[in-house]
Amino acid sequence: MDTEDLTTALRAATDDVRPRPGFTDDVLRGAHRARTRHRRTLASGTAVLVVALTAGAVAWSTGGRPEQAPAQPPVATSAPVTFDGPTRGDLAGDQAYLAKVLAAWRQALPASPNKEAMGALAGEARVYWAGTTAAGRVALVRQPGDDPTATPALGLLLGDAPTVIQDVPPGGLARGEGVGFTFGEDERHALAVTAPGSPVFISPGFVVGQDGRGAREWTRMDDRDGVALTTLPSAPGSLNVRLAGTPGPDQLITVLSTHANRTGFQAQKEHLIGRAAVARRGDGPPVRVAGTPTPLLDTRDLGALEAAGISDPLAYSTWLRAQSVADLADGRTLRGFALQQDGRPERYYTMIVDRAGRVEWLEHFDNPQELWDTSPLLANTVLPDGLGRLVVQPGAHLRYRTATGTWVDAGQGGAILPSTAAGVEVGYDGGGLPQFTSF
Repeated sequence: MDTEDLTTALRAATDDVRPRPGFTDDVLRGAHRARTRHRRTLASGTAVLVVALTAGAVAWSTGGRPEQAPAQPPVATSAPVTFDGPTRGDLAGDQAYLAKVLAAWRQALPASPNKEAMGALAGEARVYWAGTTAAGRVALVRQPGDDPTATPALGLLLGDAPTVIQDVPPGGLARGEGVGFTFGEDERHALAVTAPGSPVFISPGFVVGQDGRGAREWTRMDDRDGVALTTLPSAPGSLNVRLAGTPGPDQLITVLSTHANRTGFQAQKEHLIGRAAVARRGDGPPVRVAGTPTPLLDTRDLGALEAAGISDPLAYSTWLRAQSVADLADGRTLRGFALQQDGRPERYYTMIVDRAGRVEWLEHFDNPQELWDTSPLLANTVLPDGLGRLVVQPGAHLRYRTATGTWVDAGQGGAILPSTAAGVEVGYDGGGLPQFTSF
């Protein structure tokens, strides 16, 4: 099956996978929105690939520099936030506490990681919300800058003796945009500012099942007079939490983690953009078993990988490496790759894709680096239905031993060994003893 036929067949199978509404290269939300847009970063040590079940052309990165897919859709809330009106929350009437909050806010400004932008503050600071949470007393301060059309600066303070744990410079948000914070022990507490009465849903992470496929679960946060609050049962990891006006990707709300406050607002918003890959075992060139011309997988097909439940559609960054591809005798395609998103544990996938682009068989294991640290092989996967065994090691010379002790050459980089193979030897040009793995 040539490249054109494969591409046509596989794209037809995923024709119903569409970009989310509003997905464009440049979302016309103004300069402020551009600074706060979520993006996806795609990177690997020697070749960038984002995959699903189809393939096509892509600009590859060969120097450790990431290629970027189009930006995620704009953050939108169901109703605009104005940050106006009287102080809200159950501590709104505690004047002594509110005074301490404002004093702590003023004192913290010179040490803010956003202090250059904070120099534009012009209006009077006031407490937008103050209340009691499971993490203790919390207050949100707002103070306008010198641009009356821009959103005000915000400060999140925690404790009976209020301490600023996060701040947002004036103009950091788009007009009407809400914002969320994770804070407290293990970032388990979340607060979101939206228009009063607007629902907010939280997803603590992308949960992967034993079958290697995952999904996000959403729970509505409690409405607390102008903000939404919740406490998660376990530490979610600050990069995993997503907030939205409706369950799913259509009304995402910017989430800031307070543990990263010292890095500054802009750094947090773009902390994954342009990140360089770390060179690790397995970052060698993609392996084309038996020299197959079957195209590598590319960035245009990320949606199909997400639709298959393999990749988190709301990840900030998606890294894939250690790719291998092989043609099966019946026209199907065998693929292997390691996937990592937002610093979560890496997973290695082996899959068989039929002519129509459907995943017929899938196997995965977690934390492949642990295996790679002790095994001479990047992949060593038994295939279903007596198809044999996939073995992969970039750049290595491979040969296998039969049950009778005969050695058979298996080529370079990767091979599909017969089910009767008793073991494989991995050797390299330039000397060194070959390594043997028995089956």
